[in-house]
Amino acid sequence: MRGVGFLSNRNCDLILKQHQMIRWNIEHILGQLEELKKDPSLMDLEGLEYEIKQLIRLLEAHSICEEEILLPILKEMYQSQPDILQYVVEDHVVFQQELTALLDRPSSLQEKRRDIRSLLNRITVHFIEEEKGLLPLVDRFLLTHSGLRER
Repeated sequence: MRGVGFLSNRNCDLILKQHQMIRWNIEHILGQLEELKKDPSLMDLEGLEYEIKQLIRLLEAHSICEEEILLPILKEMYQSQPDILQYVVEDHVVFQQELTALLDRPSSLQEKRRDIRSLLNRITVHFIEEEKGLLPLVDRFLLTHSGLRER
């Protein structure tokens, strides 16, 4: 994916690096959830909660980054479709809110494990959609509107 148009610039490298960090965090949490499934008595709930809070912070930083880097370009691309902007901007905030709610909601370990796993899978799918769909669209747009390139 790197090395072509927009995806080769340092701003997009930052977005992709954040995706990698968040994915690593997600994989780590999923590993902890698997351990919980095997033997609930070994589960470090404080450690899991810490990892989820770390993920929330990473998503917050990623949201800010995308708003500063991608939002100006997307506003230009989708002038007549502002609802698309809402989807892009709000997804990360929704993920943060849902993770926070999962931590605060009283539920059984099995329910919490299932709900966390489901949300982490949605976050992963979101990043894949960005990398395979949104970023290449932005790249093509920037290539045809060279005055917007490297913002």
